[in-house]
Amino acid sequence: MEKPDILKILNDELLTAYRKINALKEEVWQLQDQLQDRDEFIKMAVEKEKEKEKEKEKEKEKEKEKEKEKRKEIETETEKENEIQALTEKVEQLENQLKEKDVVIAKEVKKRRARLRAYLDCLAELTDCQAKVKLMEARLHQERPQPDTGCSSEVEVEKEKEKEKEKEKEKEKEKEKEKEKEKRKRRRREEKEKGERRRRRRRREEKRREEKEKEKEKEKGEGEGEGEGEGEGEGEREGEREGEEEVWRLENHLKDRDDIIKMAEEKEKEKETEKEKEKEKEKEIKIETETEREMETEKENEIQALTEKVEQLENQLKDKDVVITKEVEKGHARLRAYVDCLAELTDCQAKAKILEASLHK
Repeated sequence: MEKPDILKILNDELLTAYRKINALKEEVWQLQDQLQDRDEFIKMAVEKEKEKEKEKEKEKEKEKEKEKEKRKEIETETEKENEIQALTEKVEQLENQLKEKDVVIAKEVKKRRARLRAYLDCLAELTDCQAKVKLMEARLHQERPQPDTGCSSEVEVEKEKEKEKEKEKEKEKEKEKEKEKEKRKRRRREEKEKGERRRRRRRREEKRREEKEKEKEKEKGEGEGEGEGEGEGEGEREGEREGEEEVWRLENHLKDRDDIIKMAEEKEKEKETEKEKEKEKEKEIKIETETEREMETEKENEIQALTEKVEQLENQLKDKDVVITKEVEKGHARLRAYVDCLAELTDCQAKAKILEASLHK
């Protein structure tokens, strides 16, 4: 009776051992499946990390291209500023030339008027002389001719007309001078306003650049704390079965994998925050590009206005040259008329002297 009881007990123990081993095997298989799933997830995370590294490289290249574009924009801005400066200097030069031309015109007008006055005085003396000669000739022939005073009256009328014309021209010149003064004042005000606008924009740009530099320094200074989970120390226990050791080892592997996955998720969150920051930076860059475009359009408009002003001043210079040539021609004509009148006057005076001498005889 004792032997069958012992066998039964042993069989029961064997059955429980087999059941426990089978349960441990199933647990090992489950843990292996979980490990495989975790490994696949980690593999995918590593691949994503590599892709993100590639994206970072591409972004760095894009930033380099943007820096090149910014340098080109700065060069174009400097070129435009130099062009504006050159055009403003050209405008000042042309305005000075116009002033010089106005001085030349005024001198030529003065010369012409002086010659006209001399001609009119000579003409008056000539008419008086001619009247005197006629009277003396009449006395010689014992006649009383009426003196011809029509010429002298015409001369006076011409003098009055010339004086009125001179007054009108002086009034027109004064009006033109007032208009030029108003234009200069407007131009100075516009230049001051444009300068203030440029200074404000430059200050804004400098502030934005300083803020960007500060953000970059902060990003460089921030260290990414990455704590690696330390697995629990595997203590060897004597008398444990191989299945329990395998389960314990697999559980530790799972913990390690879970820690790695947790770190990957934290990195993913950090990358999301970085993406948000990048979006904000892109918005700031858009605002900067819009302001730069506005500045470029303003500079282009200013260049266009200055070029039009230069063309206008050059046309005015040409008109002034035409006026100077006309005034010179008029002056030469007045001089020739004065010389002819003077010759006639000398002849008339000589004739009058001869007649006077004959009358005394």
